Amino acid sequence: STYDSLYWEGYGHGLYPAVTAGTVVQRDDAVLTIRNQLKAQGFNTKETADFLAYWQPKLPQSPYIRLTWFGTSAMNQLAPLSISPRPTTVIRTFLDFEGLDQPVSLPAQTFSAPKRNGFTVTEWGGLLRDGIR
Repeated sequence: STYDSLYWEGYGHGLYPAVTAGTVVQRDDAVLTIRNQLKAQGFNTKETADFLAYWQPKLPQSPYIRLTWFGTSAMNQLAPLSISPRPTTVIRTFLDFEGLDQPVSLPAQTFSAPKRNGFTVTEWGGLLRDGIR
């Protein structure tokens, strides 16, 4: 079977990863930056559009936004998946973001997009720190 999307929510396992890297952008640049960073992680146009349809209305109205991504490796530890039949390719990401009044300096993140082979599962999610402004 092919599913356009599935929804799940739950609690993570272990400690939530620390925010040690990321990108700080002006609010007006956030959507383009998110789009480019999702593409760099291997998400296609439709998956990116779905992500933005959900998260763009929730972007903070602050002058700056910090974007930090936790990719497949971090997500596999935080929220392990059990899928049958087992997928050949799994691409997972989770955006931890927050509005800022002033920019902060963070080391940049690097991304890599796995090659999609066979049965591919993609997953995205997010956390807006301090709620919606």
